[in-house]
Amino acid sequence: MARRLDQVQSTVWAIQQALRLRDDQLPAFLKRHASCLIFKPERIGQTLQTVAELLAVPVKSEEVQEVVMVCDERLFTINPAMLSQLVSFFCEEFGGGQHAARTALKNGVYRVSADTMRARAVELKAMLGWTENELNQGVTANPMILTKKPFTVVSNIQKLQAHSFSSAQALHVRASRPSIAGYDWSSTANKEKLTYLRHVLQLSQAELSSRPELLGASLARIIGPRSEFLYACKRINLDTSLAVSRSLSIITRLSDANFAARFNNLSASPPLVYDDQFKRHWQQRWTFLVCEMGLSYADICACRLLLQTSLLNTLAPRWHFLILLETAETDFKAADHLTALATLSDEQFAQAFSSASMGLVYDPNFLHCARGNLCRFCQ
Repeated sequence: MARRLDQVQSTVWAIQQALRLRDDQLPAFLKRHASCLIFKPERIGQTLQTVAELLAVPVKSEEVQEVVMVCDERLFTINPAMLSQLVSFFCEEFGGGQHAARTALKNGVYRVSADTMRARAVELKAMLGWTENELNQGVTANPMILTKKPFTVVSNIQKLQAHSFSSAQALHVRASRPSIAGYDWSSTANKEKLTYLRHVLQLSQAELSSRPELLGASLARIIGPRSEFLYACKRINLDTSLAVSRSLSIITRLSDANFAARFNNLSASPPLVYDDQFKRHWQQRWTFLVCEMGLSYADICACRLLLQTSLLNTLAPRWHFLILLETAETDFKAADHLTALATLSDEQFAQAFSSASMGLVYDPNFLHCARGNLCRFCQ
C-alpha cells in the first residue's frame, strides 16, 4: 500500500528521534533499512523496543543505535514478536547471552525458522565432526552459518584449502575459530584479504593458520587501516613478520575506541589519530592504488609511502599528470615514478615532470582542475 509523503516523513522523524541519529547518519540508515519506510512509527517503535530488550539496554542507548545501523536489512520487515522469539531461541539453544543476541541481530539469524536453525546445526555437527562446544562456538561467533545450507559451509572449508592451506592447517583454523567455516573463500573480498596478509604484511601460511583471528577480520575495516596506522606509528616492523602477526592478532580483538586509546599519537607531527576519517582515507587510497592505478601488491610494498599519501591533494592529481605524460611520450611510463609521486614536494614534482613544450605544467591551475575531476574517489 502506498503511503503519503507526510506519513513517510513521520516514520523518518520517529526513527531519528528513537535512535538519536544525527542528520549525517540518516542517509546511511535509510540506505540499509529503506524497507522501514512502509511501516508506521508505532511498528518501528515496537521493533526498536524488541532490539533493546534482547540486548538488555534502554532503547535510546548507543548500543541499540550501533547494532541497528549494521543489522541485516530485513530487521524491520519481520514481526517484532517473531524477531524476539527467533533471537531468544538462538541464544537459548547455543548460549552466549547478550553477546550472542548482538551477533544474531547483526547477522540476520532471524531470516530462518527455529526448526531450520536446529536442523542445520545438527547437520553441521555431523558433517564437520564438531563437538557440542565447537558447534556453539562456531554459530555464536558467526550466526550467518545457520542461514546457509550445511554443504555450503563444508564447501567453504574446502575452498580455504584451495588457497594453499594444508589439510592440517585448514583443520586447525576450523577448530580454533569455527566461524571461519561460514566464510566464502572464493569471494573477491576474502581472496584480496589473503593476498594482503601474505604479500603486504608478508605473513606465511603457518603464521596465518596459527592466528585464525586475522582470517576472520575485515580487510577494509580492520586489517588494512589498523596495520597501516601501526606502521605509520612505527609500532610494527614489516621486516619481522612474526611480530606483525602477533601485533595484529592482538589488535583485531580491540574495539575501534580501545585501539585509538592505546595507539593514538597526538604528539606526532602531524598528530596520528585513528578515527573514521583515517579508516575512510585508507580505503579510498587502497581502492585508487589497486583499481585506478592498477598496481600490484608488490608495487605497493615497494613504495609503502603511497598508502600514507593524500589521495585528493597528491596521489590522484599526480597520477593523472603522469598518465598524461605517458600518453604524450611513448618512452615514458607513469608506473616507473611511484617513489617520486609519493615523496617529492609540489615544487620538486613540477620541476621534475612539467613539460612546457607539450603544454603540461604541474601548477595550481592543473591541481584545481584535477581535484575537481578526481574528487569522485574521495566520496
